[in-house]
Amino acid sequence: YKDTDTLNLDNVSSKGLTIKDSLFEGNHDNNAGAAVTLWGKGEIGSDPLTHSISNTQFISNESTNLGGAVSIFKWKGDYAENSNTNFQDVTFTSNKAGSQGGAIYAESEDVTINGEKDSNGNYTTTFTGNSANQGGAIYVTKKSPLTVDGAAFNGNTATEQGGAIYTDPHANAH
Repeated sequence: YKDTDTLNLDNVSSKGLTIKDSLFEGNHDNNAGAAVTLWGKGEIGSDPLTHSISNTQFISNESTNLGGAVSIFKWKGDYAENSNTNFQDVTFTSNKAGSQGGAIYAESEDVTINGEKDSNGNYTTTFTGNSANQGGAIYVTKKSPLTVDGAAFNGNTATEQGGAIYTDPHANAH
C-alpha cells in the first residue's frame, strides 16, 4: 500500500487483525502509525486481541510523532490484560518517527518479533535505517512485554537514546 492508496487500517475489533504478504511504502501520518495503527481490547471484560503481521515489508513510512510504520496501543488505560501483536518475517526499512519508535511504537501491549536465518544466512526479520528521537527501530513503554528472537538491526539511529531499541523503565523486554 502506497501513500496514494486509500486503505485505512485503524482497527478496533473483537478478534484482531491479520496482515500477511503485504507492502506498506511511503505512507505519512501526523500522529502515530503511518502505515498501521493497532488497538487492543475494545470493551471491559472482552478477551485480549491477537494481531499478526507476517511476510510484510514496511518501507519509508513516516509519522510526525509515534511509530514511523506501526503503532500499537491499549484502547483504555485501565484494562488489565494486554493484547498481543506478533511479527514474523517482517522487514522495516527507512521508516521515521518524529518522536519515538522509528519502525514500531508499543504502549501497554505484548509485542513478539520473530525471524530466522534463511539458506543464505540472512535474517528474515530486519530493521534497517529506521530513525527517531528515541528508539531508532523500536520503542516500548507502559509495561509492554517485548520479545525479539531472530532479528537483525542495522544502521538504525536515535538522536537521543536507543539507536535500535529503547525500553522505558516500565517496559518488560526479553
